[in-house]
Amino acid sequence: MSRMKKIAIIAGAVLVVLGGAVLVIPMLIPSDVYRQRIEAEATKALGREVKVGQVGVSLFPRIEARAGASTISNPEGFGDQPFASMKELRAAVALWPLLFQKVEIDEFVLVEPNIAMVQLADGRNNWTFDVPEGEAPQPDQPAKPLSASLGDVRILNGHVSYDDRKAGQLHTLSKLNLKADMQAIDKPFNVRADGLANDLAFKLDTRIENPQSMMDGLASPVTIKLDTDLIKTELDGTLALGEQPAFDFKFDGEIPSAVQLADAFQVK
Repeated sequence: MSRMKKIAIIAGAVLVVLGGAVLVIPMLIPSDVYRQRIEAEATKALGREVKVGQVGVSLFPRIEARAGASTISNPEGFGDQPFASMKELRAAVALWPLLFQKVEIDEFVLVEPNIAMVQLADGRNNWTFDVPEGEAPQPDQPAKPLSASLGDVRILNGHVSYDDRKAGQLHTLSKLNLKADMQAIDKPFNVRADGLANDLAFKLDTRIENPQSMMDGLASPVTIKLDTDLIKTELDGTLALGEQPAFDFKFDGEIPSAVQLADAFQVK
């Protein structure tokens, strides 16, 4: 047997062992190890108690994680109900593209997320987090180019509420279903959503032609379409973010009854 052939056999055996390890190791680590570490790091980062349900992790053929029912607590003075909760989180990233510094999100699904925002009469709110300050970025370090794509990104049956106790108003966004997709950071980013806004059924369709240009401060074409029984609108124009955000939109739409629309959102 030639020397090269022996090396090839050894290399193949090593790859088989490594591949087997990738498959087996996550199964040998108890899920509580993942869960406790995630809870500790998230609690430290947010300054709120974070509870995470059962966690599952796999590394092949893609990096995949699942978390069961999870919650983020409210700060003191806002009651015992959680600020945010979800029934399940599913996330997966393609493994091979990571080797080339490209993030391909195969799946990111939030099942029944619930966010309850509250503003008290004294002006305090529960969505301002006491987040520890991180290290300041070094100005001489160039930003790394971002390469990313979005596959199955969804919100299923979400619910968001805003309780303004100073004004005595409660606004809700319920039965929210959202789907987003983007082939690359410089390709069109599409978001489609539907649900109920204060019991008013709506459909939303948004398209950003070039997210990379928009984040770099260059104008990107943007289209936003909103369809309800009380208002139908279409915004078409350009948007640029960065140090000095800029936008230029033209508005086209119809409001059959401004009075009914105002009543739907408790506007006087």
